[in-house]
Amino acid sequence: MNKGILFCNKTLQYCFGLLLSGVLIVFLMVFFPNHSNAEPLIYAENYQMHSKNTQSNRQYSVRLPKNYEKNSSSNYPVIYFMAGQWSMLPGVAVMDTIEDDLPEFIIVGVHSKGDDHAPIKDEKGNQNSEAKAFSDFFYNELIPKIESEYRVADYKILSGYSGSARFVLHSLLDKSSRFNAYFAFSPSLESYIFNRRFKTQLEDKKWLSNSSKRSVYITMSSEGSHMQEPFEALSSLLNEERAGAKYTLRRYPDETHSSYMLLGLIFALRDLFDGWVPSWSVRKKGLSGLQYFYKELSEKYGFDVKISSHVVYQTIFALYRSETALHHLKASELVDFQLANNSNYREKIDSLNYQLKEYGFLKASKRLENHLKSIDRM
Repeated sequence: MNKGILFCNKTLQYCFGLLLSGVLIVFLMVFFPNHSNAEPLIYAENYQMHSKNTQSNRQYSVRLPKNYEKNSSSNYPVIYFMAGQWSMLPGVAVMDTIEDDLPEFIIVGVHSKGDDHAPIKDEKGNQNSEAKAFSDFFYNELIPKIESEYRVADYKILSGYSGSARFVLHSLLDKSSRFNAYFAFSPSLESYIFNRRFKTQLEDKKWLSNSSKRSVYITMSSEGSHMQEPFEALSSLLNEERAGAKYTLRRYPDETHSSYMLLGLIFALRDLFDGWVPSWSVRKKGLSGLQYFYKELSEKYGFDVKISSHVVYQTIFALYRSETALHHLKASELVDFQLANNSNYREKIDSLNYQLKEYGFLKASKRLENHLKSIDRM
């Protein structure tokens, strides 16, 4: 075959290939416009800091509450997920799913593994230098950094799963006053070390005093007898009536070691914050009922719990359903409260105004509309 013809044929094939590729790209851009603009799904921000204690760069992840920037006067409790490189995603997913039942949290994933979770000293008194270095990093470097850079409330939870749950229990036994709640999901119990350590500490009056008002959740899935037997023994030990922390131990016999962490976390959070949402009877009382409810909630958990706009909207509906002689007056009180606390948040005022109109609180709605007009003139 003539070389010129062969060259032309190859050129035509090449050009046809380019044309076909171009048509395909245009097709994808027209019919799948988001395909070319795909962005990663971000559920947290990753950070790195150099630790003087471990002499290495340590990674951690942070997820801030949705309204963190808007609610600049609010402080938030913090939950620390150990082994955050694995537990951060399921932790965020669970907390987003049941967010209406909980306070808004700053979520921190602490990247850790292996000897990071080991006891600082074994039962013979021998020190694990890696475990001590990590513990010092966590308590003396990372936590102070989080507390200096973010608006944190005086309420912290430490959570761990499997190997990292050992760190949670050792932290409770060594530094019982550092966290308000401890979540240990399927901790490694086979050596009975925690049974022996708890038995010793439960005789220590100072430790009992420091651990008072703490909530401890220890759960177990369908592990073998090497885990079930020490778990049963620990349950018997901790379920005795005594001073100190509140212990809740629960078994998930139908779940595997990998699957049940989600259920354990849901249970622990819901149990810990049982009664967080105001009841129907509280909401029917209007603003006075909410203020009393949140005052008691703040005293119970030890940090300032504020009435959210979401709760205000729910209360408007409760007043509408109550049909009492005072429900219009109570709706007006909620308007005054919302204006005093969110007067410059157009979105929140609009949402409340929609609720008021929807349920027939027209006088209260008129007051809001006048306020909105004043905002527009600014």
